[in-house]
Amino acid sequence: MKITIISTILMMASGSCFCQTAQTGVNARDPQQTVNVSGTPSTQTAITGYTGKYLVTPTMRVDGLNQVNNSTHPASPAISVLPLYATTNGELVISSNRVNQIVKTLPGAAGFDAISTPVTLVVTGTQTGIGTSVVTTPSSLITPVNFTLTRPSMIYINAAVSVGSVTSNTLISPVPPPPALPYDILEDGKARMMGIQFRFTKVAAGSGMPVNVPFASSTDSFTNEQLPTSGTNIITGFFYYNLGKQIMLPAGDYTFGIWGCAAGNGNPFRLIFGEATTDVLSITAIAL
Repeated sequence: MKITIISTILMMASGSCFCQTAQTGVNARDPQQTVNVSGTPSTQTAITGYTGKYLVTPTMRVDGLNQVNNSTHPASPAISVLPLYATTNGELVISSNRVNQIVKTLPGAAGFDAISTPVTLVVTGTQTGIGTSVVTTPSSLITPVNFTLTRPSMIYINAAVSVGSVTSNTLISPVPPPPALPYDILEDGKARMMGIQFRFTKVAAGSGMPVNVPFASSTDSFTNEQLPTSGTNIITGFFYYNLGKQIMLPAGDYTFGIWGCAAGNGNPFRLIFGEATTDVLSITAIAL
């Protein structure tokens, strides 16, 4: 009897040791990983409220990640499908902040104009104007946007900027009362360039993005001329520049701005960015 008991204990110990070092399979006779959940998909159940997302059986359930036990989900009865991540320690976590709307302004909405204070840019002589009123002191047309990415993310930046009051640098004499502009209209028929640029003034290490250098721009040429044979032939109103960029950035701190740019090729002039009330800026980050 003693020999039988000892043999049984040895067999149990041997089996226990094997289980600790072997791969574990669920519905798998030959598990290929430390934990292998196997089985032929038998059903697909659509998740209510999420087009194109299905629960496929067999599947795996972790009670610590469900709606009852994890406050990251919205409260019941809301339906919730959240992305799953692994921490540096290997713990599984869910996150509800994959999409981050960093900035969103609405065109024409009171108090939401992306350029609340119009910015005048003056180009004199052969200089190329970049930035605001003084060409040697460039700055953003908008209040710089500071944001922090906690994960590598795909960034979508879209802007629409108005440009108006494109005139010469010559004052009218006598100066007319407001709201009339005190400068002569352009009618020399000479080409000039103007537009907008996207820039970062601060980026995270390893981003590969330039600092204080345009990484996207939208420009075109402009000319006005009053022809003696046809009378007044002057363009008035606003120009609109639309610019969008999609870039992948690592986690870290960033500062973004929109610059106005102009060049006269030896022909001075001035222009006002953000003069309309429909200037728009949208920056959205989607965590990867």
